[in-house]
Amino acid sequence: MRNPPKSSPENLAAFEKIIVNDPDLPLPGHTDLELVRNVPNYLVPAPESARMASVVLMIHATRGYPSILFIQRTSHIPEDKHGGQIAFPGGKQEENESLKECAFREMHEEVGIWLPHDHPVKMLTPLYVSVSNFLIHPFVAVRESIPPPEPNPEEVSVVIDSPLTEIHTRYTIRRKDIRVRERLLKNMPYYDIDGHTLWGASALIFAEFLALFQE
Repeated sequence: MRNPPKSSPENLAAFEKIIVNDPDLPLPGHTDLELVRNVPNYLVPAPESARMASVVLMIHATRGYPSILFIQRTSHIPEDKHGGQIAFPGGKQEENESLKECAFREMHEEVGIWLPHDHPVKMLTPLYVSVSNFLIHPFVAVRESIPPPEPNPEEVSVVIDSPLTEIHTRYTIRRKDIRVRERLLKNMPYYDIDGHTLWGASALIFAEFLALFQE
């Protein structure tokens, strides 16, 4: 039986207290998430050849209430196997940079939001994505306010600033058929993010984030 959810955090300080400021906060991981039930082969162990990548779950209260940034990736880059999908700002780790530095650099390059290297974060459970051979390291960052995002048109088509209010009713798991290039994936779990479909690896990362607020 699923545990009843906690009440949603009411303000930015609550998110910061629960996530960033609790060094002993246990991570639920991905194996037992509701999102992976009845989806065979959703989770694959990372091989030694996996490439490293990082993303940022950017939480802020610029509009007076907590919200989180998503992006929609552009579709015109042929080698981007996740083109057109909803995701978090982030990308491939470069030489001589830490995973956190990678996350912050990529967010700055993609949406124009910069965080200092010593800004506190909470790293969630890494997630391997077999279709692109990336091991993704998610970082949660909390900031009182951010400047208006400036999406890089080469990489980002839309920036979505989604409220983190009433999260247990706003973000519920839905299912539908999803077409990816020539394939039709049947009955796939997803979240509706302000009319956009969040599924796959980014949905799993978000699902673990949401699970932090369950008993």
